[in-house]
Amino acid sequence: MNRKSLIIATIAVFIFNMTSVFAQTSDYYSEPSLSYKKAIELFSQKAYGPAGKLFEKLIDEYGDKKENLFVEDALFFKFVCAVNTKEGDALQQGERFVKRYPQSVHLPSVYFYMGKLYFDRRKYRQTLQVYGKVDPGKLSYDERAEYYYIKGYCYLKTNKPGKALSYFKRVMNTDSPYALPAKYYYAHVQYLRKNFDEALKIFEQLKDNRKFKRYIPEYLVHIYYEKKQYDKVISEGENYIKNASSKTKGEIAGLIANSYYELKDYDKALEYYNIYERYSRNIPPEDNYKIGVVKYKAGLYRDAIGNFEKATALENEIGQTAWYYLGFCYLNTGQDKFSRDAFLKAYRMGGNREISDDALINYIKTTVKTGGDPYNDEIAILEDFIKNHKSSPRINEAYDLLAKLFISSKDYNKALKSLEKISALSPQLKKVYQQLAYNKALELYKRSDFEEAGKLFTKALKYSANPQIYTLSLYWKGDVLYRLGKYKEAEVWYKKFLKRKNAVHTKYYPVAFYNLGYIAYHQKKYNDAINYFLKFVKMSKDDKLTKDALLRIADSYFITKNFDKAIVYYDKVIKKGGGNVDYALYQKASCYGAKGNFKEKISTLNTLVRNYGNSNLYSSALFEIGSTYLVIDDRRHAISSFNRIVRKKPNSSFAKKALMKTGLLYYGNNQYDKAIKTFKEIIKKYPASPEATEALNSLKNIYTDMGKVDEYIAFARKLNFVQVSKSEEDSLTFVAGENMFLDNKCANSIQALKKYITKFPKGGFVLKSYYYIARCYENLKTPDSALVYYNKILDFPDNQYTLKALLTSARLDFDKKNFEESYDYYSKLLDLAETNKLKLEALDGMMRSAFYSGKYKKASNAAKELLKTDNVDEGEIVFAHYVLGKTYYANNDLKEAEREFGITDKLTSGEKGAEAKYYIAEIEFKNKNLDAAEKTVYELSDNYPDFTYWVAKGFILLSDVYLERSNSFQAEQTLKSIIDNYEGNDLKKIAQEKLDKIKSQKLKINENENGNE
Repeated sequence: MNRKSLIIATIAVFIFNMTSVFAQTSDYYSEPSLSYKKAIELFSQKAYGPAGKLFEKLIDEYGDKKENLFVEDALFFKFVCAVNTKEGDALQQGERFVKRYPQSVHLPSVYFYMGKLYFDRRKYRQTLQVYGKVDPGKLSYDERAEYYYIKGYCYLKTNKPGKALSYFKRVMNTDSPYALPAKYYYAHVQYLRKNFDEALKIFEQLKDNRKFKRYIPEYLVHIYYEKKQYDKVISEGENYIKNASSKTKGEIAGLIANSYYELKDYDKALEYYNIYERYSRNIPPEDNYKIGVVKYKAGLYRDAIGNFEKATALENEIGQTAWYYLGFCYLNTGQDKFSRDAFLKAYRMGGNREISDDALINYIKTTVKTGGDPYNDEIAILEDFIKNHKSSPRINEAYDLLAKLFISSKDYNKALKSLEKISALSPQLKKVYQQLAYNKALELYKRSDFEEAGKLFTKALKYSANPQIYTLSLYWKGDVLYRLGKYKEAEVWYKKFLKRKNAVHTKYYPVAFYNLGYIAYHQKKYNDAINYFLKFVKMSKDDKLTKDALLRIADSYFITKNFDKAIVYYDKVIKKGGGNVDYALYQKASCYGAKGNFKEKISTLNTLVRNYGNSNLYSSALFEIGSTYLVIDDRRHAISSFNRIVRKKPNSSFAKKALMKTGLLYYGNNQYDKAIKTFKEIIKKYPASPEATEALNSLKNIYTDMGKVDEYIAFARKLNFVQVSKSEEDSLTFVAGENMFLDNKCANSIQALKKYITKFPKGGFVLKSYYYIARCYENLKTPDSALVYYNKILDFPDNQYTLKALLTSARLDFDKKNFEESYDYYSKLLDLAETNKLKLEALDGMMRSAFYSGKYKKASNAAKELLKTDNVDEGEIVFAHYVLGKTYYANNDLKEAEREFGITDKLTSGEKGAEAKYYIAEIEFKNKNLDAAEKTVYELSDNYPDFTYWVAKGFILLSDVYLERSNSFQAEQTLKSIIDNYEGNDLKKIAQEKLDKIKSQKLKINENENGNE
């Protein structure tokens, strides 16, 4: 209500009051004072402040005269003044007036003003409540217009647009000051209700109005866009955007860009999309899709990725197409693995059939290129497509890709099973089948799974589509049989291989002769062995194998007693140097000995002893030297050699033999004191050994010869391993148990031998009884009992059963996972081992026992020693490097750990290789080499598809790589692939926790951004 209207209305009320009650003589009427007239005059002049104060003074003068008309009017005018001067208690004054004068003629105006006060305070529901008590007919023209406008606005704010429209409509065509705002809001409501034609008509009327022209263009742009009048959107929007606020600029830029997009003017669209992205935070997925398309068409593939990723949130055809474009963006930025996954998503979403088919074809192409999909059966997917889309124009391309997919597949088992489902293979697929079977067989061979490898090589021989693979499969079929000890069968396959014309061009042609040589050697066909090894030597370029073949030729000549030729070939080995020279020298010496050339024999053995002090043959060579001196009756040198063994190698099995020989020499020379001393040393050092028994018998003879039998008996009775009396009963009781053992009647043998031990606890056969009982328990599969008796053997000083007891105890405890105990046994075994084979087993056992018991330092020491030893098995080498890698990793020596894991990875395609590959990736990640870590994870997936635990663990690590790059989208997709496809709950749980954490962090970021807006 404008002020002029207010004055007229107020004075009108005043005149009405005056005339209606002028004749009354009650207290309700009295002549207005000059002060009252002055107050009315000020009020009519809009001096609401002074007027209000004067009315307040008059009210105080009249006192509490409720029935006085001038008091009622004064209270009303004071309330109106309070409203206009925005006094804080104006609303309370109105409420008091209503309560005091419920029948007052001023009530419509009071409620009207109270509504305005609520309205000013944005209390729209209270405004509507108060206006519900107002009869608009009792309001002035201007008051009524304002009343309708306010009520319409309140309905708009309380979400009742239909009612709002009806009130705005009553005002918009009047000459009231509220007509234009009513028109604006009327159009606004029509816009919200998508009545764009009606809204547009009104907005166009207002667009030049000074008050509204800054707002109208935004509506016009939106309406033109909704009406698909894209040219108008562009012309109106480009004019408006120049002066638009930052908040509005992004929105308008988006509409302009979308319009250019619809008009296929992608260059201009990109220009405005850049503005859109710069000024807008929460762009909807549909717009992100369009932005992505425009960037894609401009060749900005890397920039488009983020937009398409956001658009994939749509579960409709737009979302499918976003995945499809995303695949090409990844492809064009060298992210082939991401590309593969995106194409698969586009295919699986269905929707547009043409896009779906093309996405599948591209998925397969990238899978062939990348080498397999770890979490999807790409072969089954393509086969399903071929089965269900035979009329597709892409069907021939699909068949061609299926063949390529089989060839590139690293999951050979899966590929072979798929091929075996096809009833009649085409020539191309036969070739593929042959290749796959061969590749899988080689993989199993590298893991030493020879049984399964043999089966796969047989499958590779099913078809001869590839002559080269067929020929090689013949060789490998022979080789796996050879390694399984099936020599006669292996020989057949090797000979089939050699008959193939193209075999001679392979690197395995000479090796086949080498292996045939060993087959003949193992079958004791020594002449055949010589011929095969000689053929190999003529062709071989492998120095190590050549040297070994020469050694076997020499051994074959030696066994067939052709000693001169044996010496020739032993000399060839000696000339080459390196490993096995000590063996060649020893065998050469044996040849001279067989020929009776003892001088050369001794000379050759001395060369061995002088140059190979750490050789396993050192003690044996010294013993042979001493024995040869005995043959030529050089007792002094013989004793010197035997004493050297005792001095240099006291724990050697030859030491007790050497002492025995020395004692017998002294006895033969009638040097009784020296003989007695030597025999007693044997008994002391090696009690219960055969040499000790022999030494005791020799002592008995010496003491008898000396006539000192009593001294012998006194000495013998002090010994723990012999009973002087009851010897016959002792022997018979033991023999009964021994015979049962030899007849394999273990239960009876154990009972009899325990009876013997109880009866003769110091009997001469107690040690042997312990051994037989331990063996029986082992045969009866009761390892705990076997260990008890092997330990009893080990309580004796070193004897003929010590090595067997140590070895078996070590193995049994290792099998029972008593790794600390097995380590102790293996370490003692190493001290006594005299053969390279036993030494290797001891070191390998120490390494594994220490590793499994968490003693990494001991494990690594054993591993290093093992790697220095000759003829180490490939499996032992792999485990040694694996142990070293784990040890360095545990000690945080990441550089050395990575080196050792790298060696492990190269040496094996088994699970240790998969684990090593994972740790390489983890080390690269820790060193912030994110590209290298990502590459290694994919290599793990490609090279070790059978080991799903390590592949899944690698992909969890890969999600961390993506997070480090701030690529949460790919991190989420990677974790989802594990959750959806990995079968184990352990890693699935870890993946889910990581995914939940990423989502939680993204939610917090979005909440913060929205809060800042």
